[in-house]
Amino acid sequence: MNIIQLKKIAQKYASALAEISLDESVISELSFIENLVSQGTIAAFLRDPNIELKQKQEKLLATIVDYVSKPVQSLVLLLLKKNRANILPFLCQVYKKIYYQAKGIVIVNVSAPTPLDSGELIFLKTELERLTSKMVQFGEVLHDRTLLAGLSVTIDDRRIDFSIKTALQAIKKDLLANL
Repeated sequence: MNIIQLKKIAQKYASALAEISLDESVISELSFIENLVSQGTIAAFLRDPNIELKQKQEKLLATIVDYVSKPVQSLVLLLLKKNRANILPFLCQVYKKIYYQAKGIVIVNVSAPTPLDSGELIFLKTELERLTSKMVQFGEVLHDRTLLAGLSVTIDDRRIDFSIKTALQAIKKDLLANL
């Protein structure tokens, strides 16, 4: 199964979980599980066809019972039962998207040619909130020396490029097309 298919399946389960529990704490619980199942020994244990389902469920439940809520525990056990443990790494990111969308929050990634100070970030956040009419939460704020000047902003899956580098590339493309 490819990544796109796994994300579609994760979308269904994450949506069902969001109907039961739309809570920010679920994000950290799913992140905990994502980190747990990405460890080599646990991932191999969950994939091993020689280990019975009940043993896998008991072992995983014993590991997560003190760290995750009942709805998340139930979902993880259901995924094991349905042989869908392979979507666990995608579940957190999909649930996070659903949660933020429901709360009116957009995640914004920013690349700038120089590090942005707190004042610049506050100004940028205010302007982006005004433009999007949503609450803005910064994901990654990167220092990208190749930009020369300006900013590159990614909101959800849309990239808005205000960099001089992109403007110069567009001018170059136009000039070459007119030769």
